[in-house]
Amino acid sequence: SLDTQSLARAAKDGDLVTVLAISPKFENAVTLRGNVAQALRYPYREGMKIRDLIPDKEALITRDYYLRKNLTVQLETRERSRRDSADTQRGSANGVPQREAVTEARLLDDIRNLAEEINWDYAVIERLNETDLSTTLIPFNLGKAVLENDPAQNLVLKPGDVVTVFSKRDVGAPVGRRSVVVHLDGEFNHSGVYQAKPGETLRQLIARAGGLTPQAYVFGTELTRESTKKQQEERLARALDQVERELQQASVRRAQSALTPEDAAALKSEQEAQRGLVARMRALKPTGRIVLELPEQARLADLPDISLEDGDRVLVPSTPSMVSVFGSVYNESSFVYRPAKSVDDYLAQAGGPRREADERSTFVIRADGSVVSRRQSGIFFGSLGSLSPMPGDAIVVPEDFERTTWVRTLKDWSQIFYQFGLGAAAIQVLK
Repeated sequence: SLDTQSLARAAKDGDLVTVLAISPKFENAVTLRGNVAQALRYPYREGMKIRDLIPDKEALITRDYYLRKNLTVQLETRERSRRDSADTQRGSANGVPQREAVTEARLLDDIRNLAEEINWDYAVIERLNETDLSTTLIPFNLGKAVLENDPAQNLVLKPGDVVTVFSKRDVGAPVGRRSVVVHLDGEFNHSGVYQAKPGETLRQLIARAGGLTPQAYVFGTELTRESTKKQQEERLARALDQVERELQQASVRRAQSALTPEDAAALKSEQEAQRGLVARMRALKPTGRIVLELPEQARLADLPDISLEDGDRVLVPSTPSMVSVFGSVYNESSFVYRPAKSVDDYLAQAGGPRREADERSTFVIRADGSVVSRRQSGIFFGSLGSLSPMPGDAIVVPEDFERTTWVRTLKDWSQIFYQFGLGAAAIQVLK
C-alpha cells in the first residue's frame, strides 16, 4: 500500500514497482441520467427512493432547453443587427428597416427544438445483480412517481442503481399522449401553427381556431400527412420497379421477333420513349394528400372527424374561378368556371382532343383530390362528358400510348394519380 511506511522503504536495484489503477466502481452512489437538468451521481442513503432523487418536475428541465432558447434569441438579435448594418450601408427602403418574416416553418422548427418533451409514462432503473452479475431493468411510471407521488411507482433504490429518464423522442409515447403540431393555412379566421389537444379531430381543431372565413372553399380542403406521403412514395417506387421489369421482358421478346433493321430501329425508339416516361414518373413526388370525400357544396360540418398526426398540414383555399384542361388537347389552358358547363363544354373550349388522344381514358382530378375517369362512367356513374366540374377541377386527356408507345402497364392514369397522391402538378408526365 502507498502509506507513509511503505513509501519510506528503500528501493533496491532490480525492484519492480506496480501501481494499480483505482477501480471506477462507485460503492455508495446512485446515478441519474437522460432527459434531466443535471446528469450526476448522487450519494446513496438507506431507504432512498425515486422522489429523493427527483424531488420535483423542475429537476427534469434540461440545460439544453435553456441553451436552445437563449440561442434562438441570440440568433434573432445577431440577424437583426446584421440586417440593420446592411440597411444603413445601402439605405433602408422608404427609410424603414427591413425585417425578415417569422414563417410558420421557422416557428415549427423553434417549437421542435425547444419542446423536448418528457416521456412521463416510462423511465427505467438499471440494477446490477451482485449474485450473477446480470443486469435487471426495472421500469416505472415517471409521471405517477414525480407528479402524483404514487407510492407504488416511488420505488426504493439500491447502491449502484442507474435511473434513466427519456424524452418522447427517445421512446415513443402512446399515440394519445404524443405532441401533435398542425399547420392551418389559407381561409381560416386564425391561420397558424396549433398544438392539437389529445384526441382532438380535424373539425374540432378548426372550430377551436375560430372557424373558416366566408371565402373558404371547403370542397378544395387539402390535408397532407407525412406518413401518408411516405407510403405513397414506397408504393410508387414498387409500382415503377414492376413496370421496368415488365418493359424489359417485353423488349426482349420483341427484339427476338424483329426481322428487319426498320423493326429494330422502331423498337429502340420505343424503348427510349418508355425509359423516358418511367424516368419522369420517378421524378414525381407524392403529396401525401388524404382525400376527405367531401360533398361538392361542403361546409365545415361536412369535414370528417379524422384524428390528427404530428406534422399535418391543412390548407383551405379560397374559391377558385377556373377549371383547367390538360393533356392531349389543342389548347391546354384554364377556363372561367361556369356552373352550367360540362366536361365536354370545357374540352370544346380547349379545341377538343388531338388526333393522338386517348379519349376513353379521359379523367377529372377533382378539387378535393379524388379522381373520376371515363372508364368509371356507365350505368353507375353516368357520362363523364356531362359531368359539371367544380371550381379548381382539372380535366386530363392522356395520350394514346397504344399508338405511340407500348406502356400498357401505365395505361390507367386515373388510378396512378389517385393511388399515389400525385396531384395536378404531375400532369406534365403525360406530355
